[in-house]
Amino acid sequence: MSVRVFLVEDILTVRSIVPDLLSRLGGLQLVARGKGHAQSRAWLEAHAQEWELVVVDLVLDGWWCSDLIACARGLHPGGRLAVFSSMTAPEVRARCLGAGADAVFPKMQVGDFAAWVDAQLRLPAPPPLPPPALPLREADGRGLELRKR
Repeated sequence: MSVRVFLVEDILTVRSIVPDLLSRLGGLQLVARGKGHAQSRAWLEAHAQEWELVVVDLVLDGWWCSDLIACARGLHPGGRLAVFSSMTAPEVRARCLGAGADAVFPKMQVGDFAAWVDAQLRLPAPPPLPPPALPLREADGRGLELRKR
């Protein structure tokens, strides 16, 4: 089984380097790339369970994207999330980890990032999430209305 990866990055050079790195490590499948904040958030919301690893750049076209970390973590608590960014000062790192990132790497530390990703391949898969609770629906698709007695 390969680890499905969603890459959130707007710099063209990095958008080509990271997939190449992932293919060299093996066991990873790039399932999608987001290059803008809104596009990336929409993909995460539409494909919440279709990834095991998200790699996020913190700044996309001038947007500070730390909310993407919390969004991804909330949608897929068992997924793994790495920040790979030029913005990794200690307070930024702490904020990312507090929002739910598993690791934070400066873009200049490609080797450390690659070693971390490689280590993720050897970790046991997170347990499957329980099936979502089905909303109560009538045959016409409207929700059931609950009334106080």
